[in-house]
Amino acid sequence: MKIHLLAAAFALVLLQPGGCTITLNPDVTPNVVPTHVPFGGLPTYDAGGPSVTPPPGGVPNTAVPTPSGWNPVAHGIQWWQTSVRNSRQQSIDVLVVKVNPANVRFRVLYQPGQARSIQDWHAALPDALLIVNANYYDSSNRALGLVISDSLTYGAPSPRNDDGMFQVTNGAARLRSLYVEPIGGGEQFEQAAQAYPLLMLQGQIAPINPDLSGTPARRTVLAQDSDGNILFVLFPNAGVTLSELGGMLQQLGLGITAAINMDGGQSTCLFLAIPNTPNPYLPGFAPVPVVLAAYAR
Repeated sequence: MKIHLLAAAFALVLLQPGGCTITLNPDVTPNVVPTHVPFGGLPTYDAGGPSVTPPPGGVPNTAVPTPSGWNPVAHGIQWWQTSVRNSRQQSIDVLVVKVNPANVRFRVLYQPGQARSIQDWHAALPDALLIVNANYYDSSNRALGLVISDSLTYGAPSPRNDDGMFQVTNGAARLRSLYVEPIGGGEQFEQAAQAYPLLMLQGQIAPINPDLSGTPARRTVLAQDSDGNILFVLFPNAGVTLSELGGMLQQLGLGITAAINMDGGQSTCLFLAIPNTPNPYLPGFAPVPVVLAAYAR
């Protein structure tokens, strides 16, 4: 099934949703990444990953030109749709939204203890050009890990060695590994959202801790490419495991240098302000208390 974002009413036909089954476990298996890494250094990652075969006419898991067919939204935002195959040779739809940070500003929005559908988030944030789900959260709708919204801090970094974080500092957006680059004393953030696992760093596939679920599910990924663009990569149909994600991101041929898995499963959702589209939503199957939004500068 293909995603037809410009079809009437932004209709998306979705497979049965995968559950959000990842459990926060601070006692991760040690030495999955080296225990001593210089600040800013790179662990030795397994670049092999799962065996992911590209579809006929698709892009191989090697360096390829940037895909054509980007569709403009506004203010440096473009979207593209394609499909890849997972390790079970199933065709998986992919939606990619590429954002030039020079043209937008990002905000992390959080309602502790409350959750909203993507439609309700859009109603609350009518000027946003893009809204996507962010941190994991517990049964009380409290975000797990660090959230910083408009310089206000909620929670604290989790102790996992595979955590990643989206951040905005002095107006500049980027992704980081909190294992390779721990938060230093005195660092100030305007916006931040933390999740796990880290999927790619410096263009290499990251290892996946064995305590994580191997259940295929819908996925929301934040990534950054070699030009500094922020990429929102959504797999809206259940069918992708965490161990497959790094290889599937490479298969897209987007020059991704860093990527983080955000909350997925029933939480995966998106609003994208495509012109002349009356129902521009990828709906979630559960409301979410924390989102990342992009606005025109």
